[in-house]
Amino acid sequence: MAAIGCGGTPVTAAVRQVDLPRSARELSTLPRIDYCDAFLFDVGSTYDESAEDLVRKVLEGAPLAVRTQLCQAGRRSG
Repeated sequence: MAAIGCGGTPVTAAVRQVDLPRSARELSTLPRIDYCDAFLFDVGSTYDESAEDLVRKVLEGAPLAVRTQLCQAGRRSG
């Protein structure tokens, strides 16, 4: 369990590793996948916001260096 803050409201979240669904693996255009990880981040159902809104809040709250690296990685991956 991890305590996180979102919009000033503390939330307890459970994170666990799960098997990557076959449907997600089939989206890859890579000829071979050597390694993959998938995680389930469960914050319960107390939010009215979409997953996109929650991720946006987390990323916008990240330090500039982290946001820059994520943007660069996104551009490189196409």
